[in-house]
Amino acid sequence: MPSMRVLQRIVLLLLVVSAVVRLVLADRIIAPGW
Repeated sequence: MPSMRVLQRIVLLLLVVSAVVRLVLADRIIAPGW
């Protein structure tokens, strides 16, 4: 079982990655609502 710090790092990493992906998609595909 991973520790709480590891879980928090994973969640934070997922949030950052999702934010970056949304920015890239918004730049490539100009879609309102993102």
